[in-house]
Amino acid sequence: MAGRRKRTASRPEGASVPLKPAVAPATPGGPNRPARKEEARRQRAALQRKMSRRRTYRVVSLIVAFVLVAGGIVAFVVLRPTAAEAAGCGPVRVIPPYNPQSEDRTHIGQAPVATPPPLSTYSSVPPTSGPHDPHSQAAGVYSDPPPIYMTLHSLEHATVEVWYRPGTTSSALADIQDFYRITANNDHVIVAPYSYPDQGAARTLPAGKQMVLTAWHHMQSCDKLSLDVVKGFVKHYRILTGQGASAAYKGDAPEPGLPIGA
Repeated sequence: MAGRRKRTASRPEGASVPLKPAVAPATPGGPNRPARKEEARRQRAALQRKMSRRRTYRVVSLIVAFVLVAGGIVAFVVLRPTAAEAAGCGPVRVIPPYNPQSEDRTHIGQAPVATPPPLSTYSSVPPTSGPHDPHSQAAGVYSDPPPIYMTLHSLEHATVEVWYRPGTTSSALADIQDFYRITANNDHVIVAPYSYPDQGAARTLPAGKQMVLTAWHHMQSCDKLSLDVVKGFVKHYRILTGQGASAAYKGDAPEPGLPIGA
């Protein structure tokens, strides 16, 4: 109603009146205003420095982490053994020709080599050159030892032979056999056990060796079988049928690329 007075809430007796904090007036040009502005500026500068340090720490942490990871990768690559080292393989050795050298490529049955010489007269076990059968051995994976003098003839045509110790049943041997059973891979490659009981000291692979790789005048001996080692040897010492030597070829086969087993 018009004219009615508004009632104000009565304060209980004894209640204290809340006090407002005393704040110095920000009088224009007064002594406290520049001080407040300076304090705000210092706080902003301190916050910016803190944020800058945090960014720096993050960047440094990322760089350190990257360096550690990269260093670990490099160390792994550098220190990791090669396939040949892991298989206990020695270096590829150059084997001297048969003695006398004039018979290094002689076909057995021709003068002066009327009959097969003992394998112990060859320059290495298994042999890598010397008098051989007039016929070459076909490429392939053999479960029984093939005619040794025919395999020698195949070497003359830039074949690689993978000899392993009989009785070996490792998964590494299965890998080698499976790979070179594939037609696209087995051109001029022979995989076979080495065992010729009538050949005296040359009847088996050298002691402790599970695999010996041979090419004409070249040999690599290994304590274990390894498909990667075989691939590497084949890459450098095998020439495919009808082809010439590539830049990767390191051998010296006198009749490279001629068919074998024909």
